[in-house]
Amino acid sequence: MEKLKKQKQNIENTENIKSTESIKSTESIEAAENIENTENAENIKSKTVLKNTFDRSGGSKCANCSKRSDFSNCSGSDSSDCLLDCLIIGAGPAGISAALYLKRANKNILVVHHSGSSLLKAKKIENFYGNPLSGEEIYLNGLKGAENLGVDIFLDEITEIEPFVLKTKNAFKVKGTKKEFITKSVLLATGSKPNGTSLIKGAEELIGKGVSVCAVCDGFFYKNKTVAVIGNGEYAKSETEHLLFAKNIYLLLNGKDLKFNVEEYKNLKVFKEKIKNIEKTDTGLKINFDDKINCGKNNKSIEIRDNNINVNRFVFADGVFLALGSAGAIDFAQKLGISQIAGKIKTLNGKTNVNGIFAAGDCTEGENQIIKAANDGRIAAKSITEYLN
Repeated sequence: MEKLKKQKQNIENTENIKSTESIKSTESIEAAENIENTENAENIKSKTVLKNTFDRSGGSKCANCSKRSDFSNCSGSDSSDCLLDCLIIGAGPAGISAALYLKRANKNILVVHHSGSSLLKAKKIENFYGNPLSGEEIYLNGLKGAENLGVDIFLDEITEIEPFVLKTKNAFKVKGTKKEFITKSVLLATGSKPNGTSLIKGAEELIGKGVSVCAVCDGFFYKNKTVAVIGNGEYAKSETEHLLFAKNIYLLLNGKDLKFNVEEYKNLKVFKEKIKNIEKTDTGLKINFDDKINCGKNNKSIEIRDNNINVNRFVFADGVFLALGSAGAIDFAQKLGISQIAGKIKTLNGKTNVNGIFAAGDCTEGENQIIKAANDGRIAAKSITEYLN
């Protein structure tokens, strides 16, 4: 009789497991289906993971008023906003490692991330301490460990960092698409992201000759002129808003879908065509579009042969600003005057040449390795703690 009971229990457990797996699978599929404008399966997987885990903002204590806060309407005397000790941009090994050490040092911190980590693309990692794991397992284990320690993690896209004087305190205003934050220090841990010059043919050779990756830095030179912004998301929107004094603004989507409202910008025109290349001419920069358009049921590309087809072949601009995807560490470094070497941020024990700005992980010098990024986070956390003390 006891044996029969055990067999029955085993059957019920198996059925429950299958039922749970089926529910999880259905939830995962539904989450993936709700994600718009994804380009591939990896993107879907990444965004599904992020959508269903670790968005716990609102639990941190304000450094000014010591109250639980959502980082707005602080009652502290020094600011109308709640003040963080450190805002960490990025939730990979560097950012999470730094968060663990800073939390243990009793600092008021927040981790903000947007697009996951390059770890999510790694199927199996064997050259790391312990048993082989997938990148996703390492990534989610890191987030879970931080959450267990009480680290607040917020899902948002950071578009801008600017110095901010808070009475006698030096601080930074960090702007996201959902919230703005005031923080005493910032850790850049966004991983290795190209600034876009390698993605557009001809752009890299024309940096400083009409092509720029920083509207804040170079936009002034194009007052009452025609400029082009290449990008389709919130980062492109942020760069566009720094160029509103231009005579004409061309927003070049490079074949992507527009992700923000452009109706408020009266001097802006949108071009969806895929960009072929950028070249310098006697009359300015010429942005050539691909001689193909997407059409048909399967959205296949066909070559344009009929001159009567209403498709733009090129546009001219005095200046071109690259704002592809989301802003990375190098984009922020360019705007803040942070020293770089070979496309990476130059640091000493996590410190940059800009007081209060720190960097760790793949966006800094050295090899792109998990163990190196995690150690960078530890070192940066120590430097941040010393800076705050």
